[in-house]
Amino acid sequence: MKLVVPFETSMDRLVVRRIVLLEANVDGVTGWGECVAAEAPFYSPEYADTAWPVLRDFLWPMVKGKKFDSACEVWDLLKRVRGHNMAKACL
Repeated sequence: MKLVVPFETSMDRLVVRRIVLLEANVDGVTGWGECVAAEAPFYSPEYADTAWPVLRDFLWPMVKGKKFDSACEVWDLLKRVRGHNMAKACL
């Protein structure tokens, strides 16, 4: 997505923002999650290109088909994966 105004920090300058969006449809209700990881590992070791495969290959398979009574149950299940908190929060 092209930004209206460049986003600039001491570490980087962005004019285009790549984001990871997750769509979940459960029992006819659709929800969206956004991974806030940046495009490059200048702020955090986690970035968009690492968040997507972690979501796809590890986090999603851990929750797919499971029933949860609350969001904290999801977090407890995902703690087996070290780090990747931005990808976890997206899910």
